[in-house]
Amino acid sequence: PSPRPGDDVIHLSDATRGAYRKVIVRGDRLVGGILLGDLGAVGTLARTWEADDPLPPTAPLLHLLTTETATPSRTDGGS
Repeated sequence: PSPRPGDDVIHLSDATRGAYRKVIVRGDRLVGGILLGDLGAVGTLARTWEADDPLPPTAPLLHLLTTETATPSRTDGGS
Protein backbone atom coordinates (compact mmCIF):
# COMPACT_ATOMS: atom_id res chain seq x y z
CA PRO A 1 0.00 0.00 0.00
CA SER A 2 0.93 3.63 -0.32
CA PRO A 3 1.83 5.50 2.86
CA ARG A 4 -0.93 7.52 4.51
CA PRO A 5 -0.47 10.65 6.60
CA GLY A 6 0.85 9.56 9.99
CA ASP A 7 2.50 6.36 8.73
CA ASP A 8 6.16 5.69 9.43
CA VAL A 9 8.20 4.94 6.32
CA ILE A 10 11.66 3.45 6.75
CA HIS A 11 14.11 3.26 3.82
CA LEU A 12 17.39 1.40 3.80
CA SER A 13 19.69 1.49 0.79
CA ASP A 14 23.10 0.04 0.05
CA ALA A 15 24.44 1.07 -3.35
CA THR A 16 27.51 -1.14 -2.98
CA ARG A 17 25.35 -4.27 -2.72
CA GLY A 18 22.62 -2.98 -5.02
CA ALA A 19 19.99 -3.31 -2.29
CA TYR A 20 16.95 -1.21 -1.42
CA ARG A 21 14.44 -1.89 1.34
CA LYS A 22 11.38 0.04 2.44
CA VAL A 23 8.67 -0.72 4.99
CA ILE A 24 5.49 1.09 5.95
CA VAL A 25 4.35 0.93 9.56
CA ARG A 26 0.89 2.14 10.54
CA GLY A 27 0.50 2.54 14.27
CA ASP A 28 2.03 -0.65 15.64
CA ARG A 29 1.54 -2.81 12.51
CA LEU A 30 3.65 -3.55 9.46
CA VAL A 31 1.40 -2.79 6.48
CA GLY A 32 3.74 -2.93 3.49
CA GLY A 33 7.24 -3.37 2.24
CA ILE A 34 9.55 -3.54 -0.76
CA LEU A 35 12.80 -5.48 -1.00
CA LEU A 36 15.11 -5.20 -4.02
CA GLY A 37 18.49 -6.91 -4.31
CA ASP A 38 19.46 -8.47 -0.98
CA LEU A 39 16.46 -10.44 0.32
CA GLY A 40 18.00 -11.31 3.69
CA ALA A 41 15.11 -9.73 5.62
CA VAL A 42 12.27 -11.29 3.61
CA GLY A 43 11.56 -14.09 6.11
CA THR A 44 11.30 -11.74 9.07
CA LEU A 45 9.15 -9.26 7.17
CA ALA A 46 6.82 -11.94 5.79
CA ARG A 47 6.28 -13.53 9.21
CA THR A 48 5.66 -10.14 10.83
CA TRP A 49 3.19 -9.09 8.14
CA GLU A 50 1.33 -12.42 7.99
CA ALA A 51 0.99 -12.68 11.79
CA ASP A 52 -0.40 -9.12 11.96
CA ASP A 53 0.96 -8.95 15.51
CA PRO A 54 1.75 -5.55 17.02
CA LEU A 55 5.38 -4.54 16.73
CA PRO A 56 7.28 -4.35 20.02
CA PRO A 57 7.01 -0.78 21.35
CA THR A 58 10.64 -0.68 22.49
CA ALA A 59 12.27 -2.11 19.34
CA PRO A 60 13.58 0.36 16.76
CA LEU A 61 11.71 0.04 13.47
CA LEU A 62 15.01 -0.26 11.64
CA HIS A 63 15.35 -3.84 12.96
CA LEU A 64 12.71 -4.86 10.40
CA LEU A 65 15.16 -4.16 7.60
CA THR A 66 18.61 -4.90 8.88
CA THR A 67 20.65 -8.00 8.32
CA GLU A 68 23.95 -6.14 8.04
CA THR A 69 25.08 -2.54 7.66
CA ALA A 70 23.50 -0.09 5.22
CA THR A 71 22.46 3.55 5.11
CA PRO A 72 19.11 4.16 6.85
CA SER A 73 16.75 7.07 6.56
CA ARG A 74 13.38 7.42 8.27
CA THR A 75 10.48 9.65 7.39
CA ASP A 76 7.90 9.99 10.15
CA GLY A 77 4.55 10.99 8.77
CA GLY A 78 2.21 13.47 10.31
CA SER A 79 4.66 15.64 12.23
